[in-house]
Amino acid sequence: MKRDFLSIRDLKREEIEFLLEKALEMKQEGKYYQKSLTGYTLGLIFEKASTRTRVSFESAMFRLGGQTLFLSSRDTQLSRGEPVTALPSGRIPRDWWRRWPNGPTSR
Repeated sequence: MKRDFLSIRDLKREEIEFLLEKALEMKQEGKYYQKSLTGYTLGLIFEKASTRTRVSFESAMFRLGGQTLFLSSRDTQLSRGEPVTALPSGRIPRDWWRRWPNGPTSR
């Protein structure tokens, strides 16, 4: 069954442990996963500038073969004063992501 990962609170302890174990495996066997996200795009929407967060996500996507689409507050409705939290539960509407990037990241 497909589930969306929206909050760490949505996961059970066993699921979090599995994800951490998988992350360690991926890091140790880097070449195996090197192109696992080829053809995928991660959308990055930042309400405020965050160099470390942006570099971390962009580096990870590059290493896994994917790409990012960065949208600053100047490029979106955030420049008109509409906060990310103005959207339902602070999330981007599902329909938008179906047509564009494969996954959202907001900060």
